[in-house]
Amino acid sequence: LIRPGDWLYIVNHPESTPVGTHSVLFVSWDDRARGYAEVIEHSGWGSSSAGNERSYDVSRTYRIVRPILSR
Repeated sequence: LIRPGDWLYIVNHPESTPVGTHSVLFVSWDDRARGYAEVIEHSGWGSSSAGNERSYDVSRTYRIVRPILSR
């Protein structure tokens, strides 16, 4: 169901109370069987660094936002 350009919301720390979450922009699959994808992320919270591209575990994705083009 996941396609390039989708914004994924992921549970990244299920052991925390409340659970930790993160969001990333999906680029492509690295290892689909294991749930690892190439994504673009930003550390946020006023970070001076730009977005980083890296491999990330997206197996606990709970929401997908897909951009749509309107006419």
